Order: sequence, then C-alpha cells, then structure tokens
Amino acid sequence: MSGLANGCAISDYNIGSWWRAFKYRVICRLFGVSFELMHELTTRHPYWAEPPQLPAHMRLFTFLAIPLPCHIQRALMGRYLAISPLGPNDGMVLCRDAILGAGPVFPVWGCDHFFRGPQVVTVLYKLFGYLRRL
Repeated sequence: MSGLANGCAISDYNIGSWWRAFKYRVICRLFGVSFELMHELTTRHPYWAEPPQLPAHMRLFTFLAIPLPCHIQRALMGRYLAISPLGPNDGMVLCRDAILGAGPVFPVWGCDHFFRGPQVVTVLYKLFGYLRRL
C-alpha cells in the first residue's frame, strides 16, 4: 500500500500563482502548518526525483482509482477541474503520477481517491484469488 509517490499536482496548482500561494500561506498559518509542506508536496520537489525502489523479493501491483466527474465529491470539484487539463485525476493527484513503476496496472474506473465504489469488493475478491494462485 502506498501514499504519494510522485508529489501532488494540486499543490503545484495551489502555489502556482502569487494569489493562490498567498491564500495557502494564510490557510497553513491558520492551521498551524508550515507553508514548506506545500512545497514538499509539489511534483518538482527533490523528494520525488528518484523513483521508489522495492526490494527484489517484492512484486508491484498498481490499483489506480480513476473517478469520473460524477464520482467527485462536490467539495473536491474545484480541485478536480483545476488539474483536469493535465489529465485524469482524483482531485489531488494525476492518475499517471500514482503509478509507482514497472508492474501491472489495474485501473478501477469510477472509484474516488479512497477507492469508494460499488465494484471495489469484486475487484479485491478477484485480486486475492489471483494472488492465491501465484
């Protein structure tokens, strides 16, 4: 299981203009969070320069939530639309940036960032059946 692996496209957007950067400086200050966090989450930060390396004995499977616009929560719609010109996204991360590296990629259409959707149980059932046969 993984969280961010290549930064967060919405952070690029949020600090991409002086007005939005100012807005998020204020928000960070209100919540007692360092504004540096916004820079750390951008896709250009050095944290994301090197791809993650898995131990040789591990296999990588990427399950990629790809929501349709109707699956995006109303509160996230502004974020979703802001980064939509860059490609499919979940309102925070571009789908292509969620792929960690070599290994099969399983797109799960219609799920949101938290893999909420009616097909999740079926997908997991099939995954565990597949892994059992390995």
